[in-house]
Amino acid sequence: MLTQLSIGDQDFSAVHLLALLQQAWPARTKPAGEGTFKSPWVLRTPGEWFWGAKTVAMHTRVNKFEVPGQQVQPSTEYWFDVAGRYISVAAATLYARDRGDVPPVPPRGAPGVQKLEISYTGLYNKLLSENGDQLNDKQAAVDFRAVLKGASPGADKVALRMLAAVMFLCEVARNTTAFHTGLMLLDLVEHGIRIDTTTFQYDFKSALWSPGTIDTFLANKTATVKQRAPDVASERSTFANTGGERSLAASMGMAPMSHELSESGGAFDLTGKGSFTPPKDARVTQVPSPLTGVRRKEATLLIRWLSFALKKTNPDLRVVVGDGERDFDFQNAYTFSDEHFANSDALADMKYIAPLLNTRSDTFDCMIQG
Repeated sequence: MLTQLSIGDQDFSAVHLLALLQQAWPARTKPAGEGTFKSPWVLRTPGEWFWGAKTVAMHTRVNKFEVPGQQVQPSTEYWFDVAGRYISVAAATLYARDRGDVPPVPPRGAPGVQKLEISYTGLYNKLLSENGDQLNDKQAAVDFRAVLKGASPGADKVALRMLAAVMFLCEVARNTTAFHTGLMLLDLVEHGIRIDTTTFQYDFKSALWSPGTIDTFLANKTATVKQRAPDVASERSTFANTGGERSLAASMGMAPMSHELSESGGAFDLTGKGSFTPPKDARVTQVPSPLTGVRRKEATLLIRWLSFALKKTNPDLRVVVGDGERDFDFQNAYTFSDEHFANSDALADMKYIAPLLNTRSDTFDCMIQG
């Protein structure tokens, strides 16, 4: 886990940076459409994607919802047009389903669910196979941005559109800051950023899941879904335990919400405020600390991304990342206030960081250079 960012003579801890990140929200903008099969919401801007995720998040994990003028049942599906592809999201589970191409004139009945593995390993497998098993990560990242803006990557390219729905609708509905870190991760992948003194490089394989697990999965990809089930089960449960999340050092590149039960780790802010109602029979009780595995992954991505974004916007600044062990009080909730960031002389250099975070939430364009 990266634990600190130094800018000039000022040091900023991961906790303070995460707290600032949790205050940088894009302006929500209602997209065109009604969220139905006949009139799906059409997503093209950061504000529209964020609006979609937050709207879906309002209707999850409970038995019935009271909405002005109507009742919404858990079986409700919200329909999105993601770069010309029908994606539906189930309100009760937050699972995304690929439902085929959006035709000029919708047929009378909704299309059936397409058979598409939606684990991160399965999505990588689909992304790889759609590109002849030779994935150009930089081009895939560029195409991903185009998908977020509503441009189709091609009729035979489904994986990026499904991945966009999972990362920027489902995961953001579970954990708001997944919106920011997802875009940061995309920036790092587009430039293939390498970590000094290591063999690590940001690419889709390392970003979406453990490369070793993906390699095992790909070696068996000719097997049936049933035969591959143990691989998928292993992927989903690697980080799970009865406490909801294991407090472990985060992988350098892994998407924060990529492991099983990550929703529990993203449900609380750094003051310990929040709530999480687990699905029936889930192996989760309560997160052990606000600084969960999800937050530790986010901190690593945030600090790494800021170090490159600052080099682009303020090349003469001294910027150094810090890692290793650090004394975090995992037993007690942290306390912060907006005034702490607005008025503290000790955090004066936040003037460099806050604008970057605000811009990152308001654009799909890349904000770093290699």
